[in-house]
Amino acid sequence: FSALAHLCEKKWGSVNCSDSRAGAWPFLQNLVKAGATKLFFDSCEIDDAAIGAGLMEASEVEHLSLRSNRIESPGACKLLHSLIGSRVKVLNLSKNQGLGSGIGDALQTVLKRVQLEDLDLSSTALGVDALRGFVAELPRSSLKRLVLDRNKLRGDGARLL
Repeated sequence: FSALAHLCEKKWGSVNCSDSRAGAWPFLQNLVKAGATKLFFDSCEIDDAAIGAGLMEASEVEHLSLRSNRIESPGACKLLHSLIGSRVKVLNLSKNQGLGSGIGDALQTVLKRVQLEDLDLSSTALGVDALRGFVAELPRSSLKRLVLDRNKLRGDGARLL
């Protein structure tokens, strides 16, 4: 990615760096600063340690896909809180197996304060506790599409929805 650093000087619309490995997160940060609007960093081995607070604040990004990485609850919470004040409308965190139930409060805050329209949380080990944290905000949110496939939401989770 260091060889591609000069690309960050140009304003990009859509950038797909899926299946990239080392150095993906710093490159993504530079693209955000350069004004990219759609970023696809799927299967890049991004983990909690790489995610810094404040990434998306005042950015131009409208579509962010971080599918199939190694993001867990602490990193997801940092990322979600950084969305406050952003233009993100589409967020895909699917197939990050460690999100679990710890992101409910962060999701609630995001649904209150971000004009998110599309949220994919499929295959994230999302549990009923996470649902309790944000399900009350769903009717008041701008969300048009919510994907929760392949999670642990049987019984009580289905009733909550």
